[in-house]
Amino acid sequence: VSAQVPTYKSSLNMTIDPNSVAQQQRAVWCQAQTNTCQVLCDNNADENDCDQATLKYDCTCASNSSAPGLQYYTQTLPTFICEQLYATCIQTNAGNQDGQSACKNNIQKLCATQNP
Repeated sequence: VSAQVPTYKSSLNMTIDPNSVAQQQRAVWCQAQTNTCQVLCDNNADENDCDQATLKYDCTCASNSSAPGLQYYTQTLPTFICEQLYATCIQTNAGNQDGQSACKNNIQKLCATQNP
């Protein structure tokens, strides 16, 4: 029996239960998220927030009043969530080669690899 592996369109529509991630880890993720927002907005962000409790975030650049493509960069919440979902999927499918292959195809390939 193989576990169902969800299919996503991008890391932007991946969600995770914040309580499944240690509070200290969420703090690290949020710090990286806000740092990366500043970098991607050339140190001129209109909005740059990250809530450790909910893992909700805002990142809007002042130059064009829009959000940068966070899903394309490492050190962002979409990527941290993607990587966590992938790791959980691999653990859930331990000993199941087809399941782990689905984890790679449906989740890992959507996780960003480009540095901000």
